[in-house]
Amino acid sequence: MQDLASLVIHSAKNGAVRLHEIAAIKEVAVQSEIVRENQQYQRWVTFEYRGPYRFGKKVVERVVAATKLPPGYALEIPTWDFGEDDQRQIVFIGLLAVLLVFMVTAALYESLIQPFIIMLSVPLALIGVFLIYWLTETNFDRSAHIGVVLLSGIVVNNAILLVDRISRLKNKGMPISEAIITGAEQRLRPIIMTTSTTVLGLLPLVIYGDESQL
Repeated sequence: MQDLASLVIHSAKNGAVRLHEIAAIKEVAVQSEIVRENQQYQRWVTFEYRGPYRFGKKVVERVVAATKLPPGYALEIPTWDFGEDDQRQIVFIGLLAVLLVFMVTAALYESLIQPFIIMLSVPLALIGVFLIYWLTETNFDRSAHIGVVLLSGIVVNNAILLVDRISRLKNKGMPISEAIITGAEQRLRPIIMTTSTTVLGLLPLVIYGDESQL
């Protein structure tokens, strides 16, 4: 334990620091279990980390790089992938959410074209989601999938405000191109207000609830 606590981690900006200066190390009782794969014994080392995922990933990579192992031992960082059951469950929840939204909007508008237009806004919103996760190198875990479902609801609400206003202007005899421009101008402020209140309301969860287990 003392050798592990005194492990030196090299940083490009802060120089060399000891592991005990940035992490708390203690012994806990765990269940006795022997795991082997390809005739090799395995031992998992886990810890709880609170903060952005990419920073925790850098800490793990530096610890692995600075750890000196005896011959015959190897230290690797596992890759976390969703299992088949998790993937099926996530796909089912996403399709069910899209189907329910489409059914509700189709019943309200008594049409199939307008709900289809509203649902087209969901894939456009996902472009920004995956782009942000890719740029920030953040782990797209189960909570991120739940956030995508919530985002779909917000995007659909904004699309309903916009499509409803354009339809009303079109029914009054306004040309479709002019109705789109006028409706977008008139519904810009309500859309910004509803989106801003939702984002600001969930912001504390992002700031104080960002906890990843590595």
